[in-house]
Amino acid sequence: MASMWARSGIRPSPRVEDLLESSVRIWNVLINTVRARRRSGLVVLDRGLVCQLALRRMRGLPRGHVIPWLLAVLPRPDAVVHFELDPALALRRIDRRAADTETLQGLTDFQAGYASLPEYATFTVLDASRPPAAVRADLAAIAGRGSGGDPHLNRNSSWTCRRCRPGPHPVTQLDSSVA
Repeated sequence: MASMWARSGIRPSPRVEDLLESSVRIWNVLINTVRARRRSGLVVLDRGLVCQLALRRMRGLPRGHVIPWLLAVLPRPDAVVHFELDPALALRRIDRRAADTETLQGLTDFQAGYASLPEYATFTVLDASRPPAAVRADLAAIAGRGSGGDPHLNRNSSWTCRRCRPGPHPVTQLDSSVA
Protein backbone atom coordinates (compact mmCIF):
# COMPACT_ATOMS: atom_id res chain seq x y z
CA MET A 1 0.00 0.00 0.00
CA ALA A 2 3.03 2.26 0.38
CA SER A 3 3.13 2.95 -3.35
CA MET A 4 -0.58 3.81 -3.33
CA TRP A 5 -0.01 6.36 -0.56
CA ALA A 6 3.01 7.77 -2.37
CA ARG A 7 1.04 8.23 -5.61
CA SER A 8 -1.91 9.84 -3.83
CA GLY A 9 0.22 12.29 -1.86
CA ILE A 10 -1.73 11.31 1.26
CA ARG A 11 0.10 9.87 4.23
CA PRO A 12 -2.25 8.51 6.89
CA SER A 13 -1.18 8.04 10.49
CA PRO A 14 0.47 4.69 11.27
CA ARG A 15 -2.68 3.51 13.07
CA VAL A 16 -4.98 4.36 10.15
CA GLU A 17 -2.55 2.77 7.70
CA ASP A 18 -2.42 -0.34 9.88
CA LEU A 19 -6.21 -0.53 10.14
CA LEU A 20 -6.60 -0.40 6.36
CA GLU A 21 -3.77 -2.84 5.65
CA SER A 22 -4.88 -5.23 8.39
CA SER A 23 -8.44 -5.25 7.05
CA VAL A 24 -7.26 -6.12 3.54
CA ARG A 25 -4.80 -8.74 4.81
CA ILE A 26 -7.34 -10.37 7.15
CA TRP A 27 -9.95 -10.52 4.39
CA ASN A 28 -7.40 -12.08 2.01
CA VAL A 29 -6.32 -14.70 4.56
CA LEU A 30 -9.91 -15.61 5.47
CA ILE A 31 -11.01 -15.96 1.84
CA ASN A 32 -7.98 -18.07 0.97
CA THR A 33 -8.42 -20.24 4.07
CA VAL A 34 -11.99 -21.05 2.97
CA ARG A 35 -10.78 -21.78 -0.59
CA ALA A 36 -7.97 -24.00 0.69
CA ARG A 37 -10.36 -26.09 2.79
CA ARG A 38 -12.37 -26.87 -0.35
CA ARG A 39 -9.36 -28.17 -2.28
CA SER A 40 -6.44 -30.46 -1.73
CA GLY A 41 -2.87 -29.69 -2.61
CA LEU A 42 -0.36 -26.96 -2.08
CA VAL A 43 -1.51 -23.50 -1.01
CA VAL A 44 0.82 -20.52 -1.26
CA LEU A 45 -0.10 -17.29 0.48
CA ASP A 46 2.19 -14.33 0.02
CA ARG A 47 2.36 -12.01 3.02
CA GLY A 48 0.02 -13.48 5.57
CA LEU A 49 -1.00 -12.25 8.98
CA VAL A 50 2.51 -12.43 10.43
CA CYS A 51 3.54 -9.83 7.84
CA GLN A 52 1.16 -7.36 9.44
CA LEU A 53 2.68 -8.06 12.84
CA ALA A 54 6.12 -7.28 11.38
CA LEU A 55 4.77 -4.03 9.95
CA ARG A 56 3.34 -3.16 13.36
CA ARG A 57 6.73 -3.77 14.97
CA MET A 58 8.35 -1.60 12.32
CA ARG A 59 5.89 1.23 13.04
CA GLY A 60 6.12 0.92 16.82
CA LEU A 61 2.51 -0.29 17.13
CA PRO A 62 1.34 -3.03 19.52
CA ARG A 63 0.53 -6.56 18.28
CA GLY A 64 -3.15 -5.98 18.93
CA HIS A 65 -5.66 -8.74 19.62
CA VAL A 66 -7.40 -9.71 16.36
CA ILE A 67 -4.41 -10.90 14.33
CA PRO A 68 -2.85 -12.93 17.18
CA TRP A 69 -6.28 -14.46 17.85
CA LEU A 70 -6.68 -15.36 14.16
CA LEU A 71 -3.20 -16.91 14.12
CA ALA A 72 -4.27 -19.07 17.08
CA VAL A 73 -7.61 -20.24 15.63
CA LEU A 74 -6.93 -20.55 11.90
CA PRO A 75 -5.25 -23.69 10.53
CA ARG A 76 -1.52 -23.51 11.09
CA PRO A 77 0.67 -23.66 8.00
CA ASP A 78 3.01 -26.61 7.66
CA ALA A 79 5.78 -24.16 6.80
CA VAL A 80 6.22 -20.42 6.72
CA VAL A 81 9.01 -19.52 4.31
CA HIS A 82 10.79 -16.24 4.89
CA PHE A 83 12.93 -14.86 2.07
CA GLU A 84 15.92 -13.23 3.71
CA LEU A 85 17.76 -10.61 1.68
CA ASP A 86 20.14 -7.78 2.46
CA PRO A 87 18.02 -4.61 2.48
CA ALA A 88 20.42 -2.81 0.09
CA LEU A 89 20.08 -5.60 -2.49
CA ALA A 90 16.32 -5.63 -1.94
CA LEU A 91 16.16 -1.90 -2.59
CA ARG A 92 18.09 -2.31 -5.85
CA ARG A 93 15.65 -5.02 -6.96
CA ILE A 94 12.64 -2.90 -6.02
CA ASP A 95 14.06 0.13 -7.86
CA ARG A 96 14.72 -2.03 -10.92
CA ARG A 97 11.09 -3.23 -10.96
CA ALA A 98 9.86 0.37 -10.59
CA ALA A 99 6.55 -0.86 -9.17
CA ASP A 100 6.97 0.12 -5.52
CA THR A 101 8.50 2.90 -3.48
CA GLU A 102 10.65 1.86 -0.52
CA THR A 103 13.57 3.24 1.46
CA LEU A 104 16.65 1.47 2.75
CA GLN A 105 15.70 2.42 6.31
CA GLY A 106 12.15 1.14 5.83
CA LEU A 107 13.37 -2.20 4.48
CA THR A 108 15.93 -2.51 7.29
CA ASP A 109 13.25 -1.76 9.91
CA PHE A 110 10.83 -4.21 8.27
CA GLN A 111 13.44 -6.97 8.29
CA ALA A 112 14.17 -6.22 11.95
CA GLY A 113 10.42 -6.30 12.65
CA TYR A 114 10.19 -9.82 11.25
CA ALA A 115 13.29 -11.04 13.09
CA SER A 116 11.95 -9.71 16.41
CA LEU A 117 8.66 -11.62 16.21
CA PRO A 118 8.32 -14.72 18.41
CA GLU A 119 6.90 -16.53 15.34
CA TYR A 120 10.16 -15.99 13.47
CA ALA A 121 11.76 -18.90 15.33
CA THR A 122 9.40 -21.25 13.46
CA PHE A 123 10.07 -19.83 9.98
CA THR A 124 11.98 -21.66 7.28
CA VAL A 125 14.48 -19.04 6.14
CA LEU A 126 15.65 -18.93 2.51
CA ASP A 127 18.61 -16.94 1.26
CA ALA A 128 16.91 -14.88 -1.45
CA SER A 129 20.17 -13.40 -2.75
CA ARG A 130 20.78 -16.56 -4.77
CA PRO A 131 19.66 -17.09 -8.38
CA PRO A 132 15.89 -17.64 -8.79
CA ALA A 133 16.38 -21.25 -9.94
CA ALA A 134 18.16 -22.11 -6.67
CA VAL A 135 15.43 -20.47 -4.59
CA ARG A 136 12.74 -22.33 -6.59
CA ALA A 137 14.56 -25.63 -6.04
CA ASP A 138 14.64 -25.03 -2.30
CA LEU A 139 10.94 -24.12 -2.29
CA ALA A 140 10.18 -27.36 -4.14
CA ALA A 141 12.20 -29.31 -1.58
CA ILE A 142 10.46 -27.59 1.33
CA ALA A 143 7.10 -28.36 -0.25
CA GLY A 144 8.12 -32.01 -0.50
CA ARG A 145 8.28 -31.98 -4.29
CA GLY A 146 12.02 -32.44 -4.57
CA SER A 147 14.36 -35.19 -3.34
CA GLY A 148 11.64 -37.80 -3.17
CA GLY A 149 9.54 -35.83 -0.71
CA ASP A 150 12.22 -35.44 1.94
CA PRO A 151 13.42 -31.83 2.05
CA HIS A 152 16.45 -32.81 4.13
CA LEU A 153 17.91 -34.89 1.28
CA ASN A 154 18.62 -31.82 -0.84
CA ARG A 155 22.21 -31.29 0.30
CA ASN A 156 22.75 -28.32 -2.04
CA SER A 157 19.94 -26.31 -0.56
CA SER A 158 20.53 -23.09 1.31
CA TRP A 159 17.64 -23.01 3.72
CA THR A 160 17.15 -23.55 7.40
CA CYS A 161 14.13 -25.44 8.68
CA ARG A 162 13.55 -24.20 12.21
CA ARG A 163 10.64 -26.53 12.91
CA CYS A 164 11.78 -29.85 11.44
CA ARG A 165 9.75 -32.99 11.65
CA PRO A 166 9.67 -36.09 9.45
CA GLY A 167 7.81 -36.12 6.17
CA PRO A 168 7.08 -33.57 3.47
CA HIS A 169 6.70 -29.89 4.30
CA PRO A 170 3.85 -28.46 2.19
CA VAL A 171 4.28 -24.71 2.02
CA THR A 172 1.16 -22.80 2.93
CA GLN A 173 2.47 -19.34 3.58
CA LEU A 174 5.23 -17.16 2.22
CA ASP A 175 6.34 -14.07 4.07
CA SER A 176 9.04 -12.01 2.51
CA SER A 177 10.37 -9.01 4.33
CA VAL A 178 12.43 -7.52 1.55
CA ALA A 179 12.34 -9.82 -1.48
